[in-house]
Amino acid sequence: MDGFMASAATGVMSSLLAKLAELLGEDYKMQRGMRREIAFLKDELGSMNALLERLAGSEALDPQTKEWRDQKVKDLVTRHEIAEQIQELKARIVEASHRRKRYKIDDTANSGAANVIPVDRRLPALYAELGSLVGSDVPRDEIIKLLDDGALAVKVVSIVGCGGLGKTTVVNQVYINIAEKFDCQASVSLSQNPDMVNIFRSILSQVKKDECGSTSSCDKELLINELRDFLKDKRYFIVIDDIWSTQAWKTIKFALVENTCGSRVIVTTRIGTIAKSCSSPFHHLVYELRMLGEDDSKRLFFRRIFGSEDKCPHHLKEVSVEIIKKCGGLPLAIITMASLLTTKSYTRADWLKVSNSIGSGLEKNCDVEEMNMILSLSYNHLPHHLKTCLLYLSMFPEDYVIKRDYLVRRWVAEGFVSAHGRRNLEDEGECYFNELINRSLIQPVDFQYDGRVYACRVHDMILDLITCKAVEENFITVVTNRKQMLPSHGKVHRLSLEYHGLETLRTNPIFTTHVRSLNIFRYSEEMLPLSGFHSLRVLDLDGNENLESCYLEDIGKLYQLRYLRIKASNITLLERIEELQCLVILDLLNCPNLGELPRSIVQLQNLKWLTVHRANLPDGVGNMQALEFLSLVVVDYTTSTNLLEELGSLTKLRTLRLDWRINPLHRDKKIYEGNFVSSLGKLGSSNLRYLTLISPWSLDFLLEPWSPTPHFLQELVIKGWHLNNIPVWMASLTNLTYLDVEVKVRQETLQILGDFPALQFLKVSSNAAGSEAMCLVVSNDGFRCLKKFSFVGWVNMMFKEGAVPALETLEFQIIAHEMHTARRFGSPDFGISHLSTLRNLVVNVHCEGTRIKEVEAVEAAIRSAASMLPNFPTLGLHRFLESELSQSHRLPAVRFARLVAFSNSPANLTLKPAREDMAMATPTRVTAAAVVLRVLSLLILLRTGTCADDYSAFVYAGCSQGRYSADSQYASGVDSVLTSVASSAPYAPYDNFTSPTDSSVVGLYQCRSDLPASVCSGCVRSAISRLSSLCAWAVGGAVQLRACFVRYGNDSFLGKQDTAVLFKKCGGTPGDAGGVAMRDSALGALVAAAAPAGGGFRTGGSGAVQAMSQCVGDLGAKPCSDCVSAAAAQLKAGCGYATAGEVYLGKCYARFWANGGGVQMILSCYSDDTDSVVGWLRPRSYLTFHEVQH
Repeated sequence: MDGFMASAATGVMSSLLAKLAELLGEDYKMQRGMRREIAFLKDELGSMNALLERLAGSEALDPQTKEWRDQKVKDLVTRHEIAEQIQELKARIVEASHRRKRYKIDDTANSGAANVIPVDRRLPALYAELGSLVGSDVPRDEIIKLLDDGALAVKVVSIVGCGGLGKTTVVNQVYINIAEKFDCQASVSLSQNPDMVNIFRSILSQVKKDECGSTSSCDKELLINELRDFLKDKRYFIVIDDIWSTQAWKTIKFALVENTCGSRVIVTTRIGTIAKSCSSPFHHLVYELRMLGEDDSKRLFFRRIFGSEDKCPHHLKEVSVEIIKKCGGLPLAIITMASLLTTKSYTRADWLKVSNSIGSGLEKNCDVEEMNMILSLSYNHLPHHLKTCLLYLSMFPEDYVIKRDYLVRRWVAEGFVSAHGRRNLEDEGECYFNELINRSLIQPVDFQYDGRVYACRVHDMILDLITCKAVEENFITVVTNRKQMLPSHGKVHRLSLEYHGLETLRTNPIFTTHVRSLNIFRYSEEMLPLSGFHSLRVLDLDGNENLESCYLEDIGKLYQLRYLRIKASNITLLERIEELQCLVILDLLNCPNLGELPRSIVQLQNLKWLTVHRANLPDGVGNMQALEFLSLVVVDYTTSTNLLEELGSLTKLRTLRLDWRINPLHRDKKIYEGNFVSSLGKLGSSNLRYLTLISPWSLDFLLEPWSPTPHFLQELVIKGWHLNNIPVWMASLTNLTYLDVEVKVRQETLQILGDFPALQFLKVSSNAAGSEAMCLVVSNDGFRCLKKFSFVGWVNMMFKEGAVPALETLEFQIIAHEMHTARRFGSPDFGISHLSTLRNLVVNVHCEGTRIKEVEAVEAAIRSAASMLPNFPTLGLHRFLESELSQSHRLPAVRFARLVAFSNSPANLTLKPAREDMAMATPTRVTAAAVVLRVLSLLILLRTGTCADDYSAFVYAGCSQGRYSADSQYASGVDSVLTSVASSAPYAPYDNFTSPTDSSVVGLYQCRSDLPASVCSGCVRSAISRLSSLCAWAVGGAVQLRACFVRYGNDSFLGKQDTAVLFKKCGGTPGDAGGVAMRDSALGALVAAAAPAGGGFRTGGSGAVQAMSQCVGDLGAKPCSDCVSAAAAQLKAGCGYATAGEVYLGKCYARFWANGGGVQMILSCYSDDTDSVVGWLRPRSYLTFHEVQH
């Protein structure tokens, strides 16, 4: 395993050589002879690097060679950082070169480990007792099913998985079960450097077992011909175990003659591309062996130690489960841990010590060494650059989920990635990442729509292996509260800290002068000062939520810094950020309160990646010509129109993510929009590939043609506002593979989207109301490449036969009470039975206003259709608004009378129905002071034409009489608060905000907490839109829609109780005394319900009557209960025998309804299609909003 250290040295040496080459290429004013000295260093180190690469391929080195490598070359690599010591470096290199010649190191490297006889590590798997096997029966049977399908052509099944997963064990069980069914059989194992002559001779001796005189030829060609001649008319079964290269498979394949006798071949490998190559073109014959499940892992572990789980001492159960979890389902790891623990006493302390050592270097015994040797085979087979990249993963803690792009950028900053061909460094780094996945050395955690791995994790046993080697080579230094892995000598090059204090570092101080990379996971009040890290190139402050800006005071002194990532809530960047002229990557995505970036940031002319969380850019961004990635920047009223023009000059920009917050009422709205569209056209004709636009305001200006059209665009996201239709210019995006858009979906919309030739991922969110069609139909003439489709909208969707032929993942919703309409378009399973390629299916069933039998019928049809599909897709069925299910037949919908008149008397107010025979309750008399919002000096009641499914249906609104001017600071404050409200709604049902520009302006929103986030977001946007039109330039305003409430103003309404009655309706067919009793009981249950944490939503019920309530989130638990109690009292007192009713108070509302029809059928349906003012109220008692003069 000596090759480990050489591999780390080659990785760093390669980085050094690149830097020397770059230095020679620069026009620096060097001292006389300095350029010649640097050229000498480059040439000599290049020669040594070639030798190191040869040493890296050797598993065992003699002590003399190892000493030369460790003490000389490694020391040279670590000292290259100090430019002034160039002459000393030269002297050391010359000395090392002479020593290399004196002791004939090259001869040693060339001889390698030729005299080492490898041990066949398959022996335990080949001779495992059947009774000791766990978890092998399912994969064994599945593989046999793949083999035994009756086909006569030769079939090759590839088994792929990481080392120690049990591939050999499973295949051996398959061999035992079916080998006798064939005319001849053979099983051979390859090594990383197989002797093909011996392999062919072994196969021959096994298949010709009944014949004498098998050849002793050493000619590979003769052996291949003899095998082909023997097998040509035989039904043969051959197992090729542990293939490491496609070339080895191609050589073996020459001997496996194609016939029609039903012959079968199994190959096993750790490398995915080799598995696909062996089974090509039939990739369905690649079988990916999975880790053991939790139950099988426990069974194997406890059987090895105690015989069975019930014999495990109680005090060891918990720590045993923890150890099993860390083994991650890897059989080799479980067996090794069990064997190690058999040498320990049955004390919890000893077992905890073993558990804590996993991932940081297990204690050595024969079983652990054997496991490491097996796992090391995959490492040894890596090319040199990948060995360095893999060792780098020891920087991260156990079970850390590492995102691909994040890791690649770290590699780039470290200098581990070299450009290849036309690929840029980021694309080349992704190739490195994919190769480590392909070789089963890191585990994929999540996948993108196009099959690319989004994130990975390192198995604890692999982490243990690479951490030990990285520390041994002084490649990484790891310090945590539980463990410390410090180098034997003083120099530290890459430091990973995971701690809450400095106790460990006080005991073992670290010299930080040579540290190139610093990772700090979690926060400490006594963190190492940055002033001591003179050579730092990579700084990653991860999970330091309490970190303060003062810690970054010395960051300007880190002149060599190339990578900076900060994860903290209260950080602001210092103005002298411009001193970091080497900075290439700046990641501030997890700094939510960053606000505005310093003006000097535009002086970072080498910056390629800039990631922030909704921060404003200063003017001058046009200076940052190296930018390739920019996300997520805000454009609002503080942004200059010049900045949008400058964006168009960033011709290298590949990714742009932007949060558009220009209020439709802004006086320069047209200028902003024009400049932005112009810049998008310029970027689209250059390098722009990925574009994300988020906005709480209308983005309909994007419907206008772009000039030129962004033909190269591959991914497009438009979120936050529903476009009226798909822009015409989108039809020309022939390279678009990913589209996430909020748009009003009509049948023609699907037709347009279906014509995109390369589209693989589509997510469409449609308005909660307004769709003319009751059911959208996906025909068979579009979406030819689509693999993932997500549809969120309040209309059903049907799939015709032949539709979406490549679809693998589908998520959509079913409006259950519209089933009768959908059935006219096709089968009751909505056409799911036609989606033959489906692998994942998620169906969200919308239950409101539907009987339970209808919902169950829908779910049964979906399950039946999914079970008949060839890929047996995983199925997720979810119910929304299940609390509003109807248990009986619907009551007939009764249209409640329109409210048409109010008394203008300020002392009292009577709500009068238009037709008294339609009213189910006595008209309500309320005092003026109680009716007003306690917030509003003008209350407007409107009626709407939308119905059951429209959560944006209007209830009431109110506006202050005071006004502000468009160019005032107060205008900026209102704009800021409403923008924050709209931006937050997709993520939480409640929030409140204070304007950063005018602290007198506050605002909040409250959605019904049981509704999906998409409903909340759409409702809040509709509420803000109504406020913008109804309360334009009003100092304060509020609007209540069916599913949400939005309010802003300059009075102190946050956290204050308000039980004034604002709006009340009662209706439904007349009930009886029994119904009234059930209603009162349901409302009583509502009041008695415990206040939910952070939601304010309650439900109650009694018999056939259901009830619900919602408080505004700024109320505490008791004020919420008091408000609900007041609302219930209003309904009991005012609704008589009505079977449905609702009342809105200042800070809460409550509803009740009898099953069937319900409030949504009785109280939301009006005949008019437009809003109209039906009443005015101007109370004289007080003025709620503080009037301001602007």
